Amino acid sequence: MVNVNPSAEYSHKALARLGDIQLEKGLTEEAIRIYTRVATTYPKTEGAWVSLIRIADIGVEGKFKAPPGWMFPNDALRNPIDAYWQVVKEASQSRLSHVAYLRIAAFHLKEGDLRETIDSVQVFLKKFPKSPLANNANIIMARAYFEEIGRFYRPEQFLRVVRTYSEFRSIVPDWVSLLAKPYKAMVEVGESYMRLGLYKEANEVFGKILGSPQGVLSAGGEAIFRMAQSALLSGDRTKAKDLARSFITRFPDGERTPSIQAILGEIAWHEKSPRTAVSLLADSLKGELDNELKARSLYILSESNAQVFRYAESVEALRKAIALYAKIPGKVKPFSLELANYRLGDMLYEGRRWIGSLVAYMGAVEAFPKSKLAGWAYHRIGKIQGHLNLQGRLKAPPKPTVSATADRFWSDVTRFRSESSKWEKRNSSRVKELDSTAVLN
Repeated sequence: MVNVNPSAEYSHKALARLGDIQLEKGLTEEAIRIYTRVATTYPKTEGAWVSLIRIADIGVEGKFKAPPGWMFPNDALRNPIDAYWQVVKEASQSRLSHVAYLRIAAFHLKEGDLRETIDSVQVFLKKFPKSPLANNANIIMARAYFEEIGRFYRPEQFLRVVRTYSEFRSIVPDWVSLLAKPYKAMVEVGESYMRLGLYKEANEVFGKILGSPQGVLSAGGEAIFRMAQSALLSGDRTKAKDLARSFITRFPDGERTPSIQAILGEIAWHEKSPRTAVSLLADSLKGELDNELKARSLYILSESNAQVFRYAESVEALRKAIALYAKIPGKVKPFSLELANYRLGDMLYEGRRWIGSLVAYMGAVEAFPKSKLAGWAYHRIGKIQGHLNLQGRLKAPPKPTVSATADRFWSDVTRFRSESSKWEKRNSSRVKELDSTAVLN
């Protein structure tokens, strides 16, 4: 070790600098010995405070393993937070207190104590509003907010994501937050707005990403896809198509290509091009789609297949969509579960799968008895009974039989047929009109 005159005025600084040199060389153990000597020999000096911060930093990093039986005159390595607070209290008039404050905030961030991180930074900014480290403080706070957004986004707590983002925007200046590379968090915020049905707000967030060159590089493909999806969900299919084409031009091999195909497939279905829709949607479903988009694509694929009379494929897609429905997060669902259950009966009916259709309609009425489509289901059940020639089978003899009364299925069929007759009487003119156009088969 280099000898330093302990009585020299700046010996504590010189020794602390010597410790830095050893640390830069990778000689961590020797550096700690020097820092410890400074902290104990020259307490409450700049060199001592630097040394305490350095030892605490090594402790926070966690890479240094002390040799067995190695003793320290101070506890900064094992309790870094206490060392930082010691500097804050002792060096209140020194710039090192600013450094120690931010080290405390960074320590909380590393430990995942996000609210303590935010609180620490806010205390710092209130205490030292003109500190040259104010930007660094804001960046630490921004990163804490971004991590908190992700923490709420992953368990699908979308309202808490939006509230956290609003709080963040009210505290951290935009130009500072950009330094913290916020784009992943902004995508999560935009999607959360979408899940809550707030498409205008979602587009504003995605627009901010695309307005930054760094944002385009970092999350441009995801932002364009989400903007296209948001436009489609809000009913602006023209904008959705333009954005989808923009994605294909700018990101031809992007990870979201299957998702963009799904959007274009749905637009094709709305534009009365079911064969194009079937082709695009079938291709999209071969790739990776999130559950919401996958369920929506399956539903549209079912409708498109039905329009080209491919009823078996239509039924298969619709059943898969219904099975996925429960896994969709947020308030905005990809389709109406009520309508899908009744449409399943329709697809089976049109494909002449009478028993399957009968069961599907009965299940739909049981699940959604107050639906406006219940009458239509009753009517179709009556038609199916005619196709299957069930009328005679369902006439109960003087003594009830198992098939007519005890078996719940046939009991329900009997009840549904009664309801079907009532519905047909109330809607006789409409039924004649539909029959004349061969809709009811």
